[in-house]
Amino acid sequence: MTNSDYTPPVSQLLTYGEHGSWTVDTWPDYPKDFGLTAEHIPELLRLMSDWELWERDSESAEVWASCHAWRALAQMKAVEVVEPLLDLYADYDDDDYINEETPKVLTLLGPQILPRIEPYLKDPEFSPWGKIALIEAIKNIGLQSPESQSTCLELIRQQLENHKANDDSINGWLVEALVKFQAAETAPLIEAVYASDNIDE
Repeated sequence: MTNSDYTPPVSQLLTYGEHGSWTVDTWPDYPKDFGLTAEHIPELLRLMSDWELWERDSESAEVWASCHAWRALAQMKAVEVVEPLLDLYADYDDDDYINEETPKVLTLLGPQILPRIEPYLKDPEFSPWGKIALIEAIKNIGLQSPESQSTCLELIRQQLENHKANDDSINGWLVEALVKFQAAETAPLIEAVYASDNIDE
């Protein structure tokens, strides 16, 4: 797709360039600053997944457009972003920005996205980097939304039950999440993971 395939105000993100950092509180207020509303969600999703923009020169303004799109969608609480964002890991799991910002996007969306991300967490073919992002998001959601912590804890525990099949780095992130939850009942499971020597400390 070309720049002309997008319409204002979404098209303004194509020329916005690098703004904000990996810290959420440095992100622009996209709905306010650009006048984005629910009617723009489909176009933002299309912009985020536009492979031609992902392949633009790293010094170009357009290469930042996908990043702006997922931030805007997160601020708008658009749960529709979850699957297309995670599907980007199939081709771009070595991208620093997607790895750094996916947990933040999912955390902003809150507990409502837990059923949407569970299949990805359990999928043995899903990117290890993507799973680390999911684990970080689940941990953050559980800590920020106490009413969802039992659900988050169970998702993490179930995944750690498969510790023998997991990558050692995945096990490290899972254990760290359980420790943050102060889930004493999972101590035997954590001990079993360490005993298996399949954990990256």
